[in-house]
Parts: sequence; structure tokens; C-alpha cells
Amino acid sequence: MRTALIAIAMASLLAGCASYGNQKLGDETEASVATKIHENETTQADLLSMLGSPTDKSFREDGREEWTYVYSEMSADAVNFIPFVGLFGTSNSGTLKKLNVIFNENDTVWRYAMTESDNDVKSGVFK
Repeated sequence: MRTALIAIAMASLLAGCASYGNQKLGDETEASVATKIHENETTQADLLSMLGSPTDKSFREDGREEWTYVYSEMSADAVNFIPFVGLFGTSNSGTLKKLNVIFNENDTVWRYAMTESDNDVKSGVFK
């Protein structure tokens, strides 16, 4: 009986976590990115080697290519595990990391910015 309860508790904890996006970005911080990406030096090939394919590629109005990397990690808040409370909504918290890189005409980094912010997703009465 005790083993079954431990297994159920572990499954509940594991089911409460989720991540999305570029796993390599998940290991980075604003400070670590600043040591790896250098304006007018780092190339597209360098970024692909470092982080892999971006989440999104687009072109700006000025014709410059922009790559976006995203990583999000969420965990279910403790309130979700209170019996019957889940009938009224859910509450999840985590971190969102986003790296935007704009390239110049010779495919080196022109400008970049990384942000890391708290991220909350709530539904029902928890909004």
C-alpha cells in the first residue's frame, strides 16, 4: 500500500511539470548569452551550432533577417493538488526565456536581446 501511494505521489509531481521550446536556451542566462554572442562577429552558423534551429525566422521591414528562440518551463502550483479545487480552475507558474537576434547583410549578428521573465498561466477562479 505504501509503495502504491509513493508511486502515485511521484506521478503527480512529474505530471505537474512541462517545458516548451529550445532546450539549449533553457540552460542559458542573460549573462551567459552575453559571453557567447558578439555583435558583428557571431555568425548564423555559430548560432546554429550553439543553439540549433530557432523557433521562428522572419524578415524586418529593413530587410534584415531576425531569429527568435523561445524556452518556457511551467510547473503546476500547489493549489492544483487540493481535492476538488481543480474543478474551479488551474494555476501554473514558471519562467519564459526569449532570445531575439537580428542579422546584418553579411549574416553576422547586428543586435540581440535576451529576456527572462516569470510566467503565470491561470484559469477559472484563479484569473
